Amino acid sequence: MKNLFRILLPCIVFFASLNFAKAGGDSTFTLPTYQLRVTNYTYTPEAFEFDIYIKHTNPQATNFELAGHQYFFRINSALLPQGSTFTYRYVTNANGDTLSDLPFAFRPRNPSTAGNLLRLATNSLPGAGNGFTIDTAGLGMRVIRMKVGLSAGSFVPNVPYYFELLDTLSQGSAFFTKINAYTGLNNTVNTQISYRMFNVIDSSLTGINNGSPVSSIIPRDFELNQNYPNPFNPVTKIQYALPVSGNVQLKIFDMTGREIANLVNEVKPAGTYSVNFNGADFASGVYFYRIDVSGEKEFKSVKRMVLIK
Repeated sequence: MKNLFRILLPCIVFFASLNFAKAGGDSTFTLPTYQLRVTNYTYTPEAFEFDIYIKHTNPQATNFELAGHQYFFRINSALLPQGSTFTYRYVTNANGDTLSDLPFAFRPRNPSTAGNLLRLATNSLPGAGNGFTIDTAGLGMRVIRMKVGLSAGSFVPNVPYYFELLDTLSQGSAFFTKINAYTGLNNTVNTQISYRMFNVIDSSLTGINNGSPVSSIIPRDFELNQNYPNPFNPVTKIQYALPVSGNVQLKIFDMTGREIANLVNEVKPAGTYSVNFNGADFASGVYFYRIDVSGEKEFKSVKRMVLIK
């Protein structure tokens, strides 16, 4: 029995030290990595909306079980008219439910503003082993759709709709975005951006000017985003991204494969674009939109949308 204990003791010590390393955030342990994206922007003189998406990017190495998360944004204070303040709230559907791909317990709560600082966070962690698995496909999962408005008046004209996701590494702020994930059943790993455990990309939106749907950020990849809203009646917005210039065709098809609209057919420089589709002249049902990009690089993608009248 004593000999058996001598043999097992090194193993016990090894696994105990491994668990301690996880809890302490040892960088040698493989952690989930992700992309955060702010996308699907819509804006008026009184408010603008945006989606926050999160995507798991190293599924071959680890699972990504979301525990808790908080997001800090800083918005261009020059947009504020005199005597007004920013407001910050969720966008909801007809049933009053927040627009999110996450279960209710994992959705951010308590949106708040302090000057031009916007904060969004969850209230509590669900407990080890109860994390929610984040998807690896497309943009990943929609965390929430938010709306930034004003307590009074309209945004100052000819000022960019500019905001950025705050992290301690780039802004040196005491307020920072962070994600918590579970690695195993017993340990919560704090994934502060400043620890470089996760990668954050495409997390800021700049150069959005009043009346212009084009972002000045050069995307890293081709993208065809899901239309918003979806389902829609009768107008919806389709956004796409080009990392290089190319000839773009964006077409709408019905269930039989018949082309019913050609929204874009021209050469576009690299950038992010959005275009509206008005289905007022078409019957309720399922439709498809397809992008074909040719030139230095080629890209094709098809997505489904639903028109409900």
